[in-house]
Amino acid sequence: MTIRGQRRVETYLRLAELSRLILGMIHHAQEYFVPKERNRELRHLAEQAIYDRKNTLLRTA
Repeated sequence: MTIRGQRRVETYLRLAELSRLILGMIHHAQEYFVPKERNRELRHLAEQAIYDRKNTLLRTA
């Protein structure tokens, strides 16, 4: 592998590791700091927002 290719692979591996760390921190925060019903409510609101946005885009098309 060329030096340039090796640097790209190392950068990718660092970013992948950082991504896993951040996702782990988010999961930990949701598990220990967010009340259980609140997490379900936030997920429902996010799904509703996606559904509303799709309907708005379809109406304007």
